[in-house]
Amino acid sequence: MTARKIPGEFVPLHVHFQRDPRLRGAGANAELLFIRALAHARVHKTDGAVTEFDLRSVGAGLRRPREAAQALVREGLWITTHDGWQIRSWEKWNGLNTQATGAQSRGGTTAAHNRWHRDRGEFDPDCPLCADVSSHVSASSSGWVEGEEEEEREGEKEEEHSSEVADATSRPDVDDDPRPEVLDLLDFLDERVQENGFKKPARTKANRSAARLLLDRDGRTVDQVRSAITWATDHEFWRLNIRSMSKLRQQYDRLQAQAAAERTKTGRPADRRADLMAREMEKARLADEAREATKNGDTK
Repeated sequence: MTARKIPGEFVPLHVHFQRDPRLRGAGANAELLFIRALAHARVHKTDGAVTEFDLRSVGAGLRRPREAAQALVREGLWITTHDGWQIRSWEKWNGLNTQATGAQSRGGTTAAHNRWHRDRGEFDPDCPLCADVSSHVSASSSGWVEGEEEEEREGEKEEEHSSEVADATSRPDVDDDPRPEVLDLLDFLDERVQENGFKKPARTKANRSAARLLLDRDGRTVDQVRSAITWATDHEFWRLNIRSMSKLRQQYDRLQAQAAAERTKTGRPADRRADLMAREMEKARLADEAREATKNGDTK
């Protein structure tokens, strides 16, 4: 007997959804809110968005629906937006609103990716643009994409020039014979980058200068820089982007902030190396604050 086609609209939901550790971690209240939000987004064609106003109806009858929403964010099922929340994997399983034009859809996807993933340095495997970045970087590491390598070389030339100008008067030849601790950091980054399947970073003057300046000008310790390298090259997003010492120095403050934020969000690091990284980055942050306070005190 042929199954009868049921009229109406439906939203994909795996039959084993209740086994999802994220839903179980969020709690029963959040699980019900998640299912209601799926139906709400389908009926009202919100492309997975749930606004603050919508929460009143979607969470009607639930105990503390706002806490349930926060639990879904904590477990990575929802993303916080400026006016509410976004169901993280909506587009992957449901597509975008068919009433929107292709350009609008691409524009919305790009805007969301830029805001919630690129600008925060986060990688979401359900985001098509994050996946594009990952495949693009992987391809370039094998020599398939020449444009990115050319852009990286141009960036190194510009940074090398700026470093030379900045240090020309005080230490013109210091990077021609790097100190042992500088070489150690460069070797360590080379090793970590190659372990991730990328080619060995070029030993340019820009990269030598970046390693030295992290220690001499930025006041980082060798252990702090090594911890930053470990954390970045283990991170799902940053390992694709931190592939030279100059890039590490450029993004160091951002890496430090994200490491601290992830430790606060989870309550504990994922492993011992992450714990070491978080602790060293926290030491660096406190040292920065102390230097700033001393500077401000001297100027008063």
